[in-house]
Amino acid sequence: YEPRISLDGGYDGQSFFKKISKYSHLLKSKYLLFETSEFTIKKTAEILSTIGKVQILPDSFKKERFIFISPYG
Repeated sequence: YEPRISLDGGYDGQSFFKKISKYSHLLKSKYLLFETSEFTIKKTAEILSTIGKVQILPDSFKKERFIFISPYG
């Protein structure tokens, strides 16, 4: 079961990630891992790059679906 809010990303599928990036000043020292669609991962990575260094990782089927964020520096 997935709550609707976790599946509804707005008109472009990026609303959750845009909201998270607004708090980048609080997250810059954190390590974060997100799962997203292989079809929107490049756009998602671009949005989240305001938080820290972005690394795109594959799932067990070799599809790019995870974004790992680490602090810059």
